Formats: sequence, structure tokens, C-alpha cells
Amino acid sequence: MGTLIDGRAIAQKIKDKTTLRVAQLAESGSTPKLSVILVGDDQPSRTYVRNKANAAKEVGISFLLEELPESTTTEELVQTIQTLQAKDDLSGMIVQLPLP
Repeated sequence: MGTLIDGRAIAQKIKDKTTLRVAQLAESGSTPKLSVILVGDDQPSRTYVRNKANAAKEVGISFLLEELPESTTTEELVQTIQTLQAKDDLSGMIVQLPLP
């Protein structure tokens, strides 16, 4: 027989540890910041991004959403990524899939 795992309890422990670590970083002058690039208007992707924003807020991570139209070219997307990468205060970046 397998072991029953309480996923909610594990998730809460991870959130608690993350919240504590983010607070420690903020005290030292470095608040983590996550940027998500969303291209187009895919509703499931919007929901997923909204959930990411809420999760970031819960633990104290700053969140930046870059929304681009479906007509965005590969070159324009790469330029947006490069512009965000140049920001000193950005800790992480996600390009939300699927891309149009």
C-alpha cells in the first residue's frame, strides 16, 4: 500500500517558507519581482497568469504582466524579452505558452 500525501499541507508549507524568504530578501533591500509575458488573448492562459499573479502576491513577490497582441512577431517578442532582461530589479521571467 502507498502512503497518503496531503498535498494542501505540503503546498501551505512551501508558501509559508517562500513568504518568509521573500520577507527576508525584502528586509535586505531586494524584493523579488516576476514578469510574465502574455501574447494574444488565450483565455486559459489568462486564467493561469491570473493565478500566478495571485500566488506571487500571497508570498510578497512583485508581479509585472506584459501583454502583447496576437499579431506580435517573433522579433517583437524577443525585443520585449531583452528589454525585460535589462531591468535590474527583475528576478524571473516567464513567457506564457501557448504562443499564437
